[in-house]
Amino acid sequence: MALEKRNEPQSIFHPSLAKQWKKVLLGFAKIYVLYGIMVLAILSIFWGSFYGKDTRRTNLPVWVIDLDSDSSEYMKDNDINPVVGKVLTDSITDVSNVLGWKIRGGFNASDIDYIYHSIHQQKAWAAVIVYSNATENVHRALSGSSNSQPPFIEVVYEEAREPAVTTNYLIPGFYELQNSFLRKADDGIYKPLANTLQDGDQSAARGSPILFHFNNRLPLKTTKLMAPLSTGLIFFFILSFFQVGLSLVVHTHFTGKVLHHHYIIYRWISAHVAYFVISLFYCLVSLAFQIDTSVTFGKSGFLVFWMINFLGMSAVGGASENVALILLKYFPAGQGFWLLFWVISNVAPMLGPIPLAPPVYHYGYGFPIYNILEATRIVLCDTTKKDMGRYVGVIIAWIAVNSALLPLTVTINTRKRK
Repeated sequence: MALEKRNEPQSIFHPSLAKQWKKVLLGFAKIYVLYGIMVLAILSIFWGSFYGKDTRRTNLPVWVIDLDSDSSEYMKDNDINPVVGKVLTDSITDVSNVLGWKIRGGFNASDIDYIYHSIHQQKAWAAVIVYSNATENVHRALSGSSNSQPPFIEVVYEEAREPAVTTNYLIPGFYELQNSFLRKADDGIYKPLANTLQDGDQSAARGSPILFHFNNRLPLKTTKLMAPLSTGLIFFFILSFFQVGLSLVVHTHFTGKVLHHHYIIYRWISAHVAYFVISLFYCLVSLAFQIDTSVTFGKSGFLVFWMINFLGMSAVGGASENVALILLKYFPAGQGFWLLFWVISNVAPMLGPIPLAPPVYHYGYGFPIYNILEATRIVLCDTTKKDMGRYVGVIIAWIAVNSALLPLTVTINTRKRK
């Protein structure tokens, strides 16, 4: 009877549970310490990518190209000096820390298409171009000899390269330069040109302000693209991580029943078949919501899109599978922390973005998700293909490393069951 009473449930505050209370409190203390360490270590990677970001805006190179000249007969006949380009370049000193302005020479009026191509090839984030004969056209407008007012200064950029950078940094930077330019235009442009006009034309010397002409050469065609080009990439990690857990029960049917090297080959093939199928369904979601995959590669675009996502999921999922095999033996509860670390370590550099993040985050160029993103941009937005080989090469390198480590991690994991 005494033994039965001792085994009966007691009040949670019963003195006989003192030992259990000690174990529970110690257990929670260990959990909280672990949480604290992991949260501070892993989330600091994310927060750190934003540290001092605004101080690195000069890491975004923008060409400033002055094509204005005094070579025309009109300029010579009216004794006019090219002042528009000079005022623009002088204005840069007021906004020198806003963007990475780089004054580029050696161009002429016939190089406009080459400049456009250079921006598409991502040699700079944008270009501010003072058109040839800009000063002449301003003078004609002020004198009333021309009723039309062609653009004098053009800003060329490609929004699809990185919409967040365009919206948050490039466009505001261009407007700051324009405001600085307009402040200097009165003394630097209008007054010198007004002095060359007849007295009767002086009233025209305060005409319409010289505003920049914005030329977005590659706009983001639809906001739907933000799904596969931003948050959607996080699902790579989650879906591939689920594949590891969901397949564990299936794998047990072969564990210990087939040759070890056959089991390793089976694990490799089964994982990549899973990534192949999962990535197809992932791509079909984009297709269902009418995201155009034919922008760059025509009818083959969906196939290219699928293969990039398949390779990307193999790279991301392969790393998760290797780590999970180790954690299942030594620390099963740590799998959630791994997923958190794997997501943040990949995503944090991109949110900077990388040129604006602290230098340590340049590791992101070699991580899977950056290269998946850039390759996907090529397919969906028609950004430059010049680095396509590098992006795919980095992804395949991750697959190769993960595949090389799989025999070791499988061996460690299966030893636990012997």
